[in-house]
Amino acid sequence: MKVKIQNHIASTQNHVQLYNKPIRLIIRSNKIQSLTLNKSSWKPYKALPVLEFGSVAVDSDVDTIEILPNGFITQASIILSKDDESSIINTKTNEH
Repeated sequence: MKVKIQNHIASTQNHVQLYNKPIRLIIRSNKIQSLTLNKSSWKPYKALPVLEFGSVAVDSDVDTIEILPNGFITQASIILSKDDESSIINTKTNEH
């Protein structure tokens, strides 16, 4: 699961830089959804799949993770938990 999220974030960063479009990741219970700015509102982005984790709970210390074309990514901790086990993924920025 951890690798799946890390790969999704890396893929999203590449997509953002390639298309020069900011994307927001919204984390809710057991899924991560990508949103893109469409005119004046954020809409689900069909080019990037929704990640669903079934019985694994996914949470974050921030409501929205923004990924910008300049390499910026909101610093966040993504928490995966199931039963009595949990794991944390920290986002990293490429900004200097």
